[in-house]
Amino acid sequence: MDRRILHSSFTADESADVSDDSTWHLFQASSSVKGSRASASQKVPGPQVTFIWRGVNLLMAIFMALAAYVQINDPDPFIWVPVYLIPSVLSLAIVIRPSVVDSAIWRAVCLIHLSLNVVGAVFLLTVVLDLLFRDTASFLVYEEAREFLGVMIVVVWLSIVRFSSVGCWSR
Repeated sequence: MDRRILHSSFTADESADVSDDSTWHLFQASSSVKGSRASASQKVPGPQVTFIWRGVNLLMAIFMALAAYVQINDPDPFIWVPVYLIPSVLSLAIVIRPSVVDSAIWRAVCLIHLSLNVVGAVFLLTVVLDLLFRDTASFLVYEEAREFLGVMIVVVWLSIVRFSSVGCWSR
């Protein structure tokens, strides 16, 4: 069996030498690389990237924890404390162990919380737009507008943490 690596620059004569069987094995090898967590083609982030990523996550964990703490005096803390506390805990988990993003539990919690916050952001946006159409006051005068901005901070941060490949091993 011919084990040459297929390149996009080979000629038609060279392509005739490669059997269907070897092409199948190359396809299987490439599909198994995508499914594996620790392949040779994927790079593990360097210590500087990991250090910076952990630092950014630590800053966001502190920021979200402080936002959750401030919400204790809110008329509805049972809604707003978890909105900020869950991203704080998820970011803190990355600080402690960056490879936690590969965990199914971490990913599920992140995705569920992100989805709920997107739904909340859409609801708050409709409320704010309704208020703005009825009155010409400033955007930040309304509590719902400030809540919307807070939820959007959470949505953006969770999207970065969940869907970016910064400082992660498997994405």
